[in-house]
Amino acid sequence: MATSEELQKNLEVIEKDLLNREKTWNETISKLSRKISCELKETIELSAEAISQRQILIDERTQYYFKIYKQMPKLKQERKKLFEYFSTKYAIKANGTEKTKLIEAEMAYHDACMEYYNNHILFLNDSIKTIDHVIWSTKNKIELYNATGLE
Repeated sequence: MATSEELQKNLEVIEKDLLNREKTWNETISKLSRKISCELKETIELSAEAISQRQILIDERTQYYFKIYKQMPKLKQERKKLFEYFSTKYAIKANGTEKTKLIEAEMAYHDACMEYYNNHILFLNDSIKTIDHVIWSTKNKIELYNATGLE
């Protein structure tokens, strides 16, 4: 079983990795947003790039959903084992509330990991919405040029 320090280091690695991913996506989306004011010739390229980045975001989000999905049965089994342990083999008799607190303390690392992943998924969802706005802006820009006959 991993020590508290090892678990804390693992959480820090996960946090750092996710923050780096978010920083990268923020830079990518910022670059796309700045390109909205480009010339008409470049608008179609921008639209294609935005659609491509949107798909990459969706793929990344799916990977994190899958990580969570894979962990859920293991976490439920672990909670069950801990409940059985605290109900039958624990040195001190514990009531339901105490067992719950003991289980929560034992599962804190896993819950923190899940929370990091869920927060990252929320970030990815918001990023997808932002890219959707870029896509709509380029579409509207093209339609405006077509309606006015400008080039």
